[in-house]
Amino acid sequence: MNSGLFSYTGLSATGTSSIYCDKYTKSGFIDNPYGEKSGLCYGFSFNFKRLSRMDHFWGLDLGYEILRSNVSINKVYEYIATSSNSFNVTNTYSATGQTFLNNSYINLDPFVGHRYKFKQINFDLTAGVDMEFCLKSSEKGNVTSTDGTKYTTSKNYGSIPLEIRPRIHLQIGYKKIGLYCGYSIGIARSYPNGYFGYYKVPSNLIRFGATYLI
Repeated sequence: MNSGLFSYTGLSATGTSSIYCDKYTKSGFIDNPYGEKSGLCYGFSFNFKRLSRMDHFWGLDLGYEILRSNVSINKVYEYIATSSNSFNVTNTYSATGQTFLNNSYINLDPFVGHRYKFKQINFDLTAGVDMEFCLKSSEKGNVTSTDGTKYTTSKNYGSIPLEIRPRIHLQIGYKKIGLYCGYSIGIARSYPNGYFGYYKVPSNLIRFGATYLI
């Protein structure tokens, strides 16, 4: 089992953004969903590890995880749709709230490493590559304008092509149980964003979790 903190970096990532909402339904979408602020993540995985006599090892980890980033909202643009691909903004309001970008992934991580021992405790230092297959990417949020009007955001961005993140982590093990923490840094790539085309942002993930040896 694992949890973690996930966010985006780079010039196109943002901590604060605005939303565009239909004047009548009060629902819409965010200008830029790729948040610099971390969202809490969760997942699980199974791995195979082969240890040599020299305490080198290699293996493969396969898992499923939900990675979430967060963006604060400070402004709402109300619009009236003029066609399926265009709209006219009619009002602008200051607002407070937040949206989350939720990404569902199947993750494959081939890795190598070395085991260091201290009495009955093992320290496994590992380097690998996260190969993330996105099943779904969707935005969801709640916002309130200064006059008390409530708005919601909801948009499905579909699946995203394969993402690559170099990864390092350290696992501390005692007999069959262990704890670990790790860091994965993404390679900058273009992500879809509805009306406004694409944003090029690398992603970052801090993982921490517990393990059990079967």
